[in-house]
Amino acid sequence: MRPFDELPAALTALGRGEVDAVVNSVGALQYLVSTRFKERIKPPEGVLEPAYMAIALPAGSPLKKPLDEALVGITASQEWRQVEDGYFGRQQ
Repeated sequence: MRPFDELPAALTALGRGEVDAVVNSVGALQYLVSTRFKERIKPPEGVLEPAYMAIALPAGSPLKKPLDEALVGITASQEWRQVEDGYFGRQQ
């Protein structure tokens, strides 16, 4: 394993064959590969760990439970994956 300070440097090393893999946020990887490295690196296909979201609320807010439930429902949907893939530049 070789640490890099920046994701673009890690992807450059991957494109040159200096490393075997780069692990980072799937969204960041998809975006950079599709915009800067699409001729040299195949876009990532899998997710090692799911990404989570949060909304800050005051302590004891009655909005916490309905917002939590809505976020879980939305991010578990196929539509969310399509939006996420489109936003981060995954090539379909």
